[in-house]
Amino acid sequence: MKKSSSLCVLVFLISVFALSSCKKQAQPVAITGKWYLKSYIAIERRNNVTDTLENDIVSVRDTSHYFEFYEGGKGVEAELPFFTIDFNYQVSGSSLFIPNGLDRIGPTSIITRIDPFNIVIKGTQSSGDAVITRELHLME
Repeated sequence: MKKSSSLCVLVFLISVFALSSCKKQAQPVAITGKWYLKSYIAIERRNNVTDTLENDIVSVRDTSHYFEFYEGGKGVEAELPFFTIDFNYQVSGSSLFIPNGLDRIGPTSIITRIDPFNIVIKGTQSSGDAVITRELHLME
């Protein structure tokens, strides 16, 4: 009886250990969908002088300004009623490529945060002796 209960305890402990060591792989969150502007900042550094070019913070969801990423690499930026811009994009790892760039997203950016409710996109561009860093926060 002791051998049988010891064997059961051993099998139970091995099962618990085996199951606890298996990690569920997190499903990647897709960039596809409509994302509303939450905040945006553009900072220029020229000759060791920093200048904030633009700083927008939205306190409530602004449904008139959004980026929509469709499956297949197409997207649209809208700032209604003023304009909509169609663009192409590609995501590779955490890099976001928009060949012609947009006003608030450069041609090559990094997705520094993505979850079901938020995306943070950060990019740096050089233009002559200036370096412009843009950071865009979007929310679902």
